[in-house]
Amino acid sequence: MIGRIGRARWRRVLVAAVAMAVALVAAELALRWVLFGPVESLAFLRQPKRYAEPLGDDDFWKLQIAFQGEHRPPERPHPVLGWVGWFTGDYEHWDAENVGARRPVLLYGDSFAACVPGARSFHEILNGDAEFAKSHYLLNYGVAGYGVDQILLLLQHSIDRYEDPIVVLSWMTFDLDRSVLSVRPGQKPRFQIVDGELMLEPTPILADPLQYHAAHPPSIDSYLYRGLLYSGLVPRHVRAWLTGESSAIRHKEELNERLLLAAFEGLRKRGLDFVCLVFHPHAPGVSTLDGKPDWRDRFLRRLLEREQVPYIWSKDLLPPREPGAPFDAARFMIPNDGHPTTEFNALIAARIRAFVLGAE
Repeated sequence: MIGRIGRARWRRVLVAAVAMAVALVAAELALRWVLFGPVESLAFLRQPKRYAEPLGDDDFWKLQIAFQGEHRPPERPHPVLGWVGWFTGDYEHWDAENVGARRPVLLYGDSFAACVPGARSFHEILNGDAEFAKSHYLLNYGVAGYGVDQILLLLQHSIDRYEDPIVVLSWMTFDLDRSVLSVRPGQKPRFQIVDGELMLEPTPILADPLQYHAAHPPSIDSYLYRGLLYSGLVPRHVRAWLTGESSAIRHKEELNERLLLAAFEGLRKRGLDFVCLVFHPHAPGVSTLDGKPDWRDRFLRRLLEREQVPYIWSKDLLPPREPGAPFDAARFMIPNDGHPTTEFNALIAARIRAFVLGAE
């Protein structure tokens, strides 16, 4: 009798488990049909942030293409960098002819260096400064969306075009995360550490970006699981454990340290004057400008001071506030954008100006 009762209980458990598995598979297939099928009434589910995070996950950017999101790949990818800014495919700056007999100042970085509409740019501020422009001319090599890896590659390919330049090597703190990506939003170069050495992946950047995405679809096994993971229902620390966030941060630190050391070594071997500029963003969910230092802040401060590299730390330039006083974000950062305003750019430009004029 006891044996029959036990077997009956196990049969019920088995039937329930099979039913649960069938239900989960059916739910996964239904969700995929909604995400990639013709259903428009549930299009709100087609948001990459529901299934991946943008800071270190290729799948977020691949879903931008799959879901026809706001970020689109460049029509004519650069074979080395992925996309370019104010320079030609062979790294010649569009404004280089205006340098003349003056000493060039080369600013490398991402959109924080390039600046965005609504704020006066660094090249406008400094090249419009009579004392600075008398003996120097700034060429802005900042490119929106670049990671530390692309900034390094651009530096390496363009620096020898100029005689005795002064270099301002900048990055925004979240550029550290971009270095582990192979796509954002178009295909991009990526370095790996192989046998202790920094190696550029031998993956060609395809002339047709859609061909790349067709050959490299998202690697998500279960959109149902990912949807739950990023739904906000899972506590932050649990999600960090499930996604291996600690090991991912350690990899980002190791990779970016090697990238930055390669940049410093190349500049020092050439005997060039250079200063680093660290930008801090301020936008919902990504602010490091008015909050506690995160791992990126700690990593960069430690590296720059250990290597005795001169640097400009953007958040240190903000005027002091009384304890408890609110941060006047709109004064220094463009609302709902996260990039510096003209006022903040002017504070940073003043530090660049002092370094450049003091390097003579």
